Amino acid sequence: MSADLDKYWLVLFAVLAGGLVATQGGINAQLGKALQQPVLAGLISFSVGTLLLAVIVVATSAQLPTIKHLASQPIYLYIGGLFGAVFVTTNIVLIPKIGVANMVLGAFVGQIILSLIIDHFGWFGVPQHSIDVKRLCGALLMVLGLVLITR
Repeated sequence: MSADLDKYWLVLFAVLAGGLVATQGGINAQLGKALQQPVLAGLISFSVGTLLLAVIVVATSAQLPTIKHLASQPIYLYIGGLFGAVFVTTNIVLIPKIGVANMVLGAFVGQIILSLIIDHFGWFGVPQHSIDVKRLCGALLMVLGLVLITR
């Protein structure tokens, strides 16, 4: 029972983090408008985030890996930041045109679909969770929600 309760708290935390994504998108879109340069706005956003992460690493005295250890990792492990840059810049460009709700839900539907595929095959070392009727129905409801919100 305790593991289930822990899972619900973690999911609640994920929901709160998702709320921050919506807020971030709105703020970054305003920054992009103010600067008239969406890529520069993305760079500023990532720079502030990078600064925060650097402070946390220093404050927690995290052990830094060696260059040799970093070089020995598969190259695909280092492209997450590229995907983040595309996502943030897409937010900055699209939110003024389609709104926060359409952007966030559209992105979320894309995340749900690809997440189901990643879980199903266990890609990237994640625990495997097969696509079943419940998961598929949940994804279809999200697509329906996107259709309803965009109308």
